[in-house]
Amino acid sequence: MPRSKNTLSKAQRDLKANVEGPVKQDLLSLLRAQRSALNDQIAQKRAVLGDRHPDLVISYSQLGELNKQIETERKRNIESAKSEYESLIEQQRTLEGQLKSVESEILVDGQALVKLQELQRDADANRNIYVSSSCHAKDHQ
Repeated sequence: MPRSKNTLSKAQRDLKANVEGPVKQDLLSLLRAQRSALNDQIAQKRAVLGDRHPDLVISYSQLGELNKQIETERKRNIESAKSEYESLIEQQRTLEGQLKSVESEILVDGQALVKLQELQRDADANRNIYVSSSCHAKDHQ
């Protein structure tokens, strides 16, 4: 069996096994490289054997299969990227919601701090008035 046919068979098995991870893009590159090599072989066979030779018919069949695999893999990569994009958009929405919630809490906390400072000033003022009035009351006794 020629080397390119072995590589083609391996790529087909890998594709059927639905290889994931970093190999995903490599598989598409591998299929494209195989297609390029097969196109070179077809050109050589046409020059030597003629357009109607059975080996050329087989090569055209292999080329058609590679083109189908490339298209399938390309579509799968697009769907995977689309799914990942949609997931990231959802994460962004979630984070934006959390940010708004935190901003709202900060606003409420800021308002509460202002109110607390007002109450502390009022309490200090009342304490000063009380201390001052109790000192005056003692002075008059």
